[in-house]
Amino acid sequence: MTPGSAKRILIVEDEWLIAMVIERTLINAGMVVAGKTGTVEKALQLIGGTHCDAVVLDANLGGRSAEPVADFLITRGTPFAVVSGYASSYRSGALATAPYLGKPFDAARLVEVVGGLVI
Repeated sequence: MTPGSAKRILIVEDEWLIAMVIERTLINAGMVVAGKTGTVEKALQLIGGTHCDAVVLDANLGGRSAEPVADFLITRGTPFAVVSGYASSYRSGALATAPYLGKPFDAARLVEVVGGLVI
C-alpha cells in the first residue's frame, strides 16, 4: 500500500483477546484499525459514525447473532468478512453473504480475506 492509502478496518468481536490478535494482524499488514467493539448495539453506532473501508465481524456477539450488523453493512455498501467459532453451516441471511473465516484462523488468511474486501 502506498502512503495515505492504508485501508480503514473496523473490528466487531466480543472476545477481547481475539480482537487484539485481529488488530495486531491488520496493523502489521499495513491497515488501519478504525475502531473496535463487541456488541451489536455499539457496532451499529460505530459503523454509523465512522468511515471504514471494511469490517471484520464475529457472527456471535455476546450470545446474539450479528445479523443486524451484517444487514446494516449491506445497506451501507460496506464489505465485511465473518469470523466465527461456529460451523459455516450455522450462518444464514446477511451473514451468509460474506467471506467466512472459522476460528481459529490463520493470520495470513485473515489478511488475504480482508485485503480482498478493500481492493
